[in-house]
Amino acid sequence: MTPDWWWFAKEDLGMARELLEGGHHPEGVTFHCQQAVEKMLKGALRDAGQIPPRIHDLMKLLDLCEPAVPGSAGLRDVCHALNKYYVPARYPDAFAGSGPEGLPILEDARKAVEAAAHAWDFFEARRRPQVKERRGAYRAGRRRR
Repeated sequence: MTPDWWWFAKEDLGMARELLEGGHHPEGVTFHCQQAVEKMLKGALRDAGQIPPRIHDLMKLLDLCEPAVPGSAGLRDVCHALNKYYVPARYPDAFAGSGPEGLPILEDARKAVEAAAHAWDFFEARRRPQVKERRGAYRAGRRRR
């Protein structure tokens, strides 16, 4: 994953965890979880040499990732669960009182963090070999000088 996308995804997941630990703002927790997974998917697309589209639909981003990232189809449940949290957090009048489930509660926030952490683990496992390869190439290049 490209460093910037990965860093921002990690920040969003960290913010979600901090909010959850405080027991407040479940809508903020769920929003940051959705954002973290969105950034992970966009980073995976970037790593595959694609320019990520400026969309926020996790299911559409996952559809684009599947051919380039083996095993990413396993994130379908994660993306489906978190996809609904983008609009509600950004546009309160689009969801509050009008959605069938209402605003997220702390249990929703806990599940969202678990889902985003699962996606993090999936991408991190695939990212480690790339980081090691880059470090090895860098070190080998420095020795030649």
